[in-house]
Amino acid sequence: MKQFKWLLGLFLLLMVSAASGEEVTIFANDDYRPVSYKNERGEAVGVAQDLLKYHEQLTKESLNVETSTWRRAYELALKGRGGVIGLSKTPERLAIFDYSEPFMDDVVGVVVRKDRVFPFHSVADLKGKRVGITNGASYGVGIDRAIAQQIFRVDYSYSTSIRLKKVLHQRVDCALLGGGRDNPINLSRLPLFKACGNIFNQSQLTDL
Repeated sequence: MKQFKWLLGLFLLLMVSAASGEEVTIFANDDYRPVSYKNERGEAVGVAQDLLKYHEQLTKESLNVETSTWRRAYELALKGRGGVIGLSKTPERLAIFDYSEPFMDDVVGVVVRKDRVFPFHSVADLKGKRVGITNGASYGVGIDRAIAQQIFRVDYSYSTSIRLKKVLHQRVDCALLGGGRDNPINLSRLPLFKACGNIFNQSQLTDL
């Protein structure tokens, strides 16, 4: 399965330095497997959650993880209510936030219906298409620039399932889906979908 690799990194951002024993709130997306999501019992789970639990064991600090839509998580972090997981770096965000070292790379797949595959070699190949993305998310400087220049039309939604339904019913031409370096989404269980494109690094994604 072809994908393009977006080396943005997933950053654990701690905006608040707390004394030992003081609870720190961390906001996270509730629909970003395998990084952060809710299980069938409504509990926050994922790679980031495991790392935060390990951090608690090492430092004895108390961490409160709140999962929500990505837009809400980001807006709460902007207001200084706590830290946030999964914040890609942009020049604007670097002026506001302090970042930790990345704990994993992200891969974003350009997902289409199997009967509507198109060649994908660069962001320019999205020209004129309607693209489903996460509301409030940044997919790097290149994608942000393409959106600002209206290279393609953007269709915002809050969840992976909604974006896939829109692809299925041809309300969008493709959707950007991420969630881990080895496999952004398990399309083997979704036979009507396909990831199209080549593998790209971050520097290539900044070029239109």
